[in-house]
Amino acid sequence: MQFIYPCFMSQKSQILNSDECQALKGLAILGIVMHNFCHYLPQATLENEFEFDLSRTQYFAGAMTDGVDHWLLNLFSFFGHYGVVAFIFCTGYGLAIKYESKPERVALPHFAASHYAKLVKLLLPAFVLTIAVISLFIHSAYVSLANFCWQSLLLINFLPDAPQLIKPGPYWYFGFAMQLYLLYYLAIYRRHWAWMVAMVLGCWLVQSVQQADGATLTWLRYNFVSGALPLSLGVCAARYGRDIDMSRWWWAVLTIGCAVGAWLGNYWFQAWLWAHVPVIGAFVGMTKLLRGAASRPLMWMGGISAALFAIHPLVRALIVYRAFNGHQYAWLLVYLLCSVAAALCYKQLLRLITLKRWFNGFNR
Repeated sequence: MQFIYPCFMSQKSQILNSDECQALKGLAILGIVMHNFCHYLPQATLENEFEFDLSRTQYFAGAMTDGVDHWLLNLFSFFGHYGVVAFIFCTGYGLAIKYESKPERVALPHFAASHYAKLVKLLLPAFVLTIAVISLFIHSAYVSLANFCWQSLLLINFLPDAPQLIKPGPYWYFGFAMQLYLLYYLAIYRRHWAWMVAMVLGCWLVQSVQQADGATLTWLRYNFVSGALPLSLGVCAARYGRDIDMSRWWWAVLTIGCAVGAWLGNYWFQAWLWAHVPVIGAFVGMTKLLRGAASRPLMWMGGISAALFAIHPLVRALIVYRAFNGHQYAWLLVYLLCSVAAALCYKQLLRLITLKRWFNGFNR
């Protein structure tokens, strides 16, 4: 999910302009929000996000070809989580555009503090509200005080049993995002491209030797190792990419080809580790296809993507269990509309919060 606010340079030669980046974020957040609802339902296929299980891919293929009523739920459940990959790509792209165009090098304390402040400002109000509502009305003692502190400090991902401790589940991304910012600064920022290659290969290697459905791989993917590849692709797109003048027909061919590649990548563990490459190609292709008026709703959605990501776990908790016994698509629509409304309200609340003032010392 994209939690930076990059100042995109207005260069026509860039592979993605600012409007296209907003539309890409809009596509990504729709996938994430829909996925986080659909994969909760008992009728839906589970995804290969943090671990790899071939039977999930096979079940998904069967569900899509056997005329099952819930094919749309399965589509979002199985593929929607790849919206996170698109956000990571946007993060790398935005970081490179923002920082590598400046003549002076930003200091690490200022860089880390400013991004930490943005993440905490985005997380804490929604996190407090969500766990309060869930604890009072759904599940008592939902989050322990210790876990609340670890989550608020963006350090909970490092705990050995983080996948079981992070509640609600989508909030794993906040600590993950902070790791990616630091990874960019320490291993990519103003460094030769060979550093990125070494980092990506190292992160692939440490994952490739793990058990495909093991706890160690799951823990690793809750941390920066699963984000090194899409982050680096975003930086490379900003540094070396140029706008490609292709017809919509060829963008459609690229999008379909990459989508098929991402699906086939879920049939083999090693290919799955590299599936982020065709996933990003598919998202960029869809963004290029939806030009003009067709992209405006997505651009608008991209503008509220950060607030929508932060607040949608609360809306999901209040609605998802009602969909267990039927009318899944009606409840899915209610959930999406309520999430958007909550995000608009939350975005207004964030404007009243001036956490950045706490870090003014780093701006001097």
